[in-house]
Amino acid sequence: MLAMFTSSQFGGSAKRENSHIYNNAVHALRQLVSSSVKGGKQGKITNSLDALRTTWDGLIYYFVEVTDLKGTTYLIEAYGKDAMELYLEATNIENSPVSMIK
Repeated sequence: MLAMFTSSQFGGSAKRENSHIYNNAVHALRQLVSSSVKGGKQGKITNSLDALRTTWDGLIYYFVEVTDLKGTTYLIEAYGKDAMELYLEATNIENSPVSMIK
């Protein structure tokens, strides 16, 4: 399980309803950028690494930052196989024709 914390949760009082639990990093990313009931995007990728990185101790690392319509920023970090899967999913989302429309 992956626990998701928002940027607003670290600056004082954290609200429980802003915490989410996802199966893995890819699931979290998909949920945060998926289409809402009204047809719009819930969030968009606002920052990410341009490639996979390796930590000093040899672990593969990747992160994606997603900002929702309310301006809340989510940081999704992954290591190892999860990092590779997150990188592929984020790259697919960023390169999709729909995400290129501003």
